[in-house]
Amino acid sequence: MTWFEKNGFNIGEEAFASEDELIKTILHEMHRLKTSKLRGSGTAAEVSEETKAAYDFANKTINLFK
Repeated sequence: MTWFEKNGFNIGEEAFASEDELIKTILHEMHRLKTSKLRGSGTAAEVSEETKAAYDFANKTINLFK
């Protein structure tokens, strides 16, 4: 979970299901921290758009770590 106030994130237990899942979680959260214009505010649609962008980034970028 992204923690904008502290410029960090918490990693939940589900992120440790596999090495790939952990890497994708870190990529996702780093993308949100570095690119978010909303920083935790905004409409549901805007937040969903940022979350989708981070998800897509993580799924495309994971291959660099294999």
